[in-house]
Amino acid sequence: MLKKSLTALLIVLFITPAISFLTAQTRLPSEKPKLIVAIIIEDMRSEYLFRFKDKFEKNGFNRMMNEGAFCKNASYDYLITQSAPGITSITTGCSPSVHGIVSNFWYNRNSEELTDCCFDKEQKAVGTNVLSGNYSPKRILTTGFADELKLMSQNKSKVISVSPNYQSAILLGGHTADAVYWFNDIQGNWISNSYYTKELPSWVNTFNTNNLPDIYLQKEWNTILPIESYTESLPDKNNFETGFYNKSTFPYKLEKLRNKTDDYSLLMKTPFGNSFTKDFLIDVIINNELGKDDTPDVLLVSFSAFAEIEKLFGPKSVELEDSYIRFDKELTHLFNFIDKEIGKQNVVYFVTADCNSAPNKDYLTANKIPVNVFDADKSTVLLKAYMNAVYGAGDWVLKYSNQQIYLNQDLIEDAGLNLPEVQEKTAQILLQMSGVANALTATNLQQFDYTNGIFSKIQNSYYSKRSGDVIINLEPGWIEKNLYQINGKTGKSETVPLLWYGWKIKRSLINRPVSMFDIAPTISNFLNTSNPTGCEGKVILELLE
Repeated sequence: MLKKSLTALLIVLFITPAISFLTAQTRLPSEKPKLIVAIIIEDMRSEYLFRFKDKFEKNGFNRMMNEGAFCKNASYDYLITQSAPGITSITTGCSPSVHGIVSNFWYNRNSEELTDCCFDKEQKAVGTNVLSGNYSPKRILTTGFADELKLMSQNKSKVISVSPNYQSAILLGGHTADAVYWFNDIQGNWISNSYYTKELPSWVNTFNTNNLPDIYLQKEWNTILPIESYTESLPDKNNFETGFYNKSTFPYKLEKLRNKTDDYSLLMKTPFGNSFTKDFLIDVIINNELGKDDTPDVLLVSFSAFAEIEKLFGPKSVELEDSYIRFDKELTHLFNFIDKEIGKQNVVYFVTADCNSAPNKDYLTANKIPVNVFDADKSTVLLKAYMNAVYGAGDWVLKYSNQQIYLNQDLIEDAGLNLPEVQEKTAQILLQMSGVANALTATNLQQFDYTNGIFSKIQNSYYSKRSGDVIINLEPGWIEKNLYQINGKTGKSETVPLLWYGWKIKRSLINRPVSMFDIAPTISNFLNTSNPTGCEGKVILELLE
């Protein structure tokens, strides 16, 4: 009996360390991450992480802030901060002056109209018969970090991007993505196009047949917490919100707010749009077996509902706060799912924003903060009058778009005028207008190299074949008049949140300035791939310590 007991004890003593060793081995980070998860939150301000912190769960945003690395001073170092150039700068590691996506839309001199940054007439929609799908990433002039991974792995790595917004989805995916999906708000399903596939995978079709958008749009949007607890926001009833058809107080019966049954655009103006996007992400991970082998994969997603909610209700609204509280729960669910399926030690997450939002114009005015509106249409009429007075009657100005003046270069040449001189005269006229702080000509930007200050940011937004003849920068506290003037943005800051979590990422607070161009080379360093071809950023060394 004693002999058997000793034998059993020896077996236990031998096996227990072995089991512990094997368990520890499975929890050790892999040499390279098995999955990169890029989460882009449209229009997110860094302050939201602190304003809403006490209402966040411990395993969502707070998990990243408490256990991961927080780059507290991350910023976009160029002038025209919009969604498309922001997302492309994240993936390519360079400025719009290099990757070429200078704005969401830019003026095309040949067609004499605004051009979509993703327009590609050769492509057709897949998964719908009501949309054209004329899009592709071909206008991106450089590779992204996911492209470099595909090249190095000889296409063994899987790269998939998802966004309700087609531009975001396509620009995130880059040139070589295996699949890119965006939301069809007419039919309420996820679609793609011929650049990526001939037909949707069966699992996508199955997901679409679940009709989740209809289920979500039958819900009532009320606050998830007692409304009196939303002390970080203005009262639910205030004078600074547009709302849904002038309704701007809870609750919102979504079924009654829909224009018609085949209009699903309302979904992406509510927090349920973020929930629906997360639901699809789970299926993407499962059906593509992301992170399941030693060849790294990349999953990129942008959540676009926040930008729409903020346009309707503003950054100080209970609606926006409620949306972030709800999203934090979705983030917790996503993290927990990936932890279980792939393991935290095998995944690198980063969360950031494509661009920034700014305080509500009317709210600032009510609080005695100086704010003014730059009316681009009136200023353009005035500019044309000056040009006619100087050069004679003629259509000297073709277009004002995104703080840029496009001159009629053919007319200038036919008149025997010197283009650089006309550009400079245009800049001088613009500088006399209220609200214009700086005006740089295309010739100036091509001849000089600015290394800091606002001139450097203007230069980083300039690409000769797509930008205007003169770019202006407005005075602090001035905004452009636009469709959302009631919720207009002013004093726009380029600083955005940047959180890292998982794999070998240690807890740290990085207070020094970090450029958003630094994300791509940092990911490339993790993956041991080449930097994207136009990369201007530097590796965030603190993440390697």
